[in-house]
Amino acid sequence: MPRTGEDSARGVALHAPHTPSVRSGLPEDLLERAVQRLGVFAALSALAQPALYFGLRAVVPENVLRLSSTPHSYIVAMWLAAACGLVIFALAFSRKLPSALMLDFGLVFEVVVALLIGFMQVTRYSPELLVHMGFNGIPVWLTVFALVVPASTAKTTRGAIASALMGPGSLMLAAEINQQPAPTT
Repeated sequence: MPRTGEDSARGVALHAPHTPSVRSGLPEDLLERAVQRLGVFAALSALAQPALYFGLRAVVPENVLRLSSTPHSYIVAMWLAAACGLVIFALAFSRKLPSALMLDFGLVFEVVVALLIGFMQVTRYSPELLVHMGFNGIPVWLTVFALVVPASTAKTTRGAIASALMGPGSLMLAAEINQQPAPTT
């Protein structure tokens, strides 16, 4: 029995998830699931930034909060990080971009949000405190991102190195914007 155009298109669609993407070399169904994870992760990160800020303000007594003011640049960076997460979420679930390209945008998202996380930390705390402080949000971001969003070893490495460099980059940016001196040891 000869195949109609609809039957052959259906056959191609049934076999398409198992064909590797030319751009990434990964199977298309793996890329699709990765884009979905990226979208969910971006939405969670967009919600986490304000939730951490306002959650802390909800549980810490007002007289303690008055001892440490939050700079406006911190608030701007927080909302920019949330907006980046919402943009990636919308792009991931709109399906307007090829999966491999969307995952590449995810790596750019990783680096931009790492810069914003670093910027939020360095604008909130003094340079002297940052030198001695143990916790930094960028390594946590890098670790979770590498586990959630698959990429080739080379792309993951480039994204991780660029994100790690956002720590010192954000320190220099904040020092320039806030007219802060360099930290001393």
